[in-house]
Amino acid sequence: MLLSSLLGFWLPVVSFGAPVQECRRLFERREWRTFSNEEKIAYISSVKCLTAHHHERLSYTSSGILMPGSRSIYDDFALTHDMLEDFAHENAYFLPWHRYFTYLFELALRDRCNYEGAFPYWDWSLDLFDMKSSPVFDPDLTSGLGTNGDCISTDCFIHDGAFGDVTLAYPIPHHLRRNITFDDPATNRSLTDKLSAEHLFDIMRDTTGDFFTFQHRFSHVHNNLHFIIGGDMDSECPSKYPKEACDLTSFASNDPLFWLHHGQIDRIWSKWQSLHPDNFYAFQGYPLNTHNLSDSRYDPEASVSQKLDFDRLSTSVAVSQVFNHTAPPFCYVYVEH
Repeated sequence: MLLSSLLGFWLPVVSFGAPVQECRRLFERREWRTFSNEEKIAYISSVKCLTAHHHERLSYTSSGILMPGSRSIYDDFALTHDMLEDFAHENAYFLPWHRYFTYLFELALRDRCNYEGAFPYWDWSLDLFDMKSSPVFDPDLTSGLGTNGDCISTDCFIHDGAFGDVTLAYPIPHHLRRNITFDDPATNRSLTDKLSAEHLFDIMRDTTGDFFTFQHRFSHVHNNLHFIIGGDMDSECPSKYPKEACDLTSFASNDPLFWLHHGQIDRIWSKWQSLHPDNFYAFQGYPLNTHNLSDSRYDPEASVSQKLDFDRLSTSVAVSQVFNHTAPPFCYVYVEH
């Protein structure tokens, strides 16, 4: 991370002899459907710019093998998400870790690709009753994020949108894959039910001051959207990848929709934080998966002093440093649509 990037977001200000950090600019995060065509093109171009930037680290797989193919900074985000999957999911660190991870992606867009526009989020609750017609599923080759993958004649590759021609490196070189479904094949229940604004409101209303219950219930909402998109977004491995290794991978950030989804996830956490004074700095929890208990990086007491690791994308930061996204280093606000 370059110092110039951070200084572009905030400045140290001396107050009563002590340096105080202040944002020199608050960047906007806006719902994707409010973007003009030109704004969509600018954002998509910056993301594709990251796919063209050669990686700046040795991008090794979990087995210690150098990732094959042409590796980019964009691929490094997918690898980092995979390497820290256990640490950053199914525990109290899920929301703070992804807040900072998404911020690092936005920072890369601005620093490496000179992006100046708003960062997008996708309020999928607006598309509850006609998900396939959501503006995020746009086939336009310059301003669209693509539609569904072709799971009949190809390995669920998408062939339209601006990312149909992008080759992703992880877990093996392949094109972006999606396999959109709206029902859980195991239960035949709708996967979209939990995405409603009413359900989100119920979660936020019922969990005042109770971060553990909030993030526990909210994690199911998060998971369902990954299941709906399928393919890379659900870490479904390419058919040529060994099946025995597939359960050990998590490369959801290969899909550009990941960043819009996690913009929305962070927005909902931000709204919950603002609902009540007891919410803003609320943080407690217990691992939701036993693999966390044997992870030396994980504190089962869910301490705000716990350092969040981001592999080589960034130095570690404490949970206590990520509560306020309107302060440095974040300096962003959500614009309601």
